[in-house]
Amino acid sequence: MKSLFHCFAYVFLSLLFICFNSCNILDKEPEPLPEIIIIGADEIVMPESAGQQEIMFTTNRPWSVAATEISAVKWLTVSPTSGQEGNITLVITTRANNTYDNRSIGIIITADTVDKVISVVQKQKDALILSPNIREVTNEGGTIDLELKTNLDYEVIIPGKSKEWVSQIQSRALDTYNLQFTIAAYDKPEEREGLIVIKDRNSILADTLFVIQTGVFYESEDYSKDGNVITLQSASRGKGIDLVFMGDGFTDKDIASGKYNDYMHRAMEHFFSIEPIKSHRDYFNVYSITIVSPNNVYEYNGTETALDVKFGESTHIEGNHTKCVEYASNAPVQDINKTLVTVVINHNVWAGTTYW
Repeated sequence: MKSLFHCFAYVFLSLLFICFNSCNILDKEPEPLPEIIIIGADEIVMPESAGQQEIMFTTNRPWSVAATEISAVKWLTVSPTSGQEGNITLVITTRANNTYDNRSIGIIITADTVDKVISVVQKQKDALILSPNIREVTNEGGTIDLELKTNLDYEVIIPGKSKEWVSQIQSRALDTYNLQFTIAAYDKPEEREGLIVIKDRNSILADTLFVIQTGVFYESEDYSKDGNVITLQSASRGKGIDLVFMGDGFTDKDIASGKYNDYMHRAMEHFFSIEPIKSHRDYFNVYSITIVSPNNVYEYNGTETALDVKFGESTHIEGNHTKCVEYASNAPVQDINKTLVTVVINHNVWAGTTYW
């Protein structure tokens, strides 16, 4: 009987222990599930320029940003990349987007078993690129082709009097746009200039094509002043450093009108407008050589200039070195091999890289 009582007491205590522990388990609150709450939009759009923007979120677990995603690009950084639970602020930093396409990446935030993706989009660089920016047309007129590279909705504007002799034919859309324009014939001796403006419809972004049409070709008749030497300046200090200025593409009419001499004086003044040359001007002898060219049009069938100037790729210019030396030798220089010779081109073009 005593043994039975002991057995019963043991069972009773065991049940009481199980019941007590079960009650503790039931009374204990379950651990909350991991979560990430993004404060604000889950997509941010950055401008094309370099900049920063903040992303705020809250989480109840230690968190991190997927490093493999961020290391895959060089244009974006995230700071910090990991931390403890709480209210978090990420700083997104982007470099300038110099490409003509939008670019994007997904930033993955991980807290325990939960992931959240924030999309970052950086806007493209808007562009209107004309190639080339200057076109020269003969007096006969004709058609010019213009290549336009753009990622914008554009329009063609032919302003002012330009529309009287310049008109668009049509455009054909490819990866680039090939635009065609008709240039009317021209029967006057002086050249004329027109504009074609390609403009974004939604902003002020634009690029401009300058159209230069030559007049009826004129041919020089009076070569009596060809090779004449004019002293523009004599050195007042030292033995004198010799400079020679000459022009190409100037006709006898340009000589007679004073245009040639005006250009030579202007070229000299430009030369002495920059330091340290400006402060040492008194050390220089400056001469101008008058050169009469048959025509004032370059590289067109049947035209000729005295120094055979030709325009190469980009800003390159070349000409007849021997003729330059022959003309420069007319000046009373001390040593032609130590004389700086400057050739002024009678043409409106952005160029000047040369080796003669």
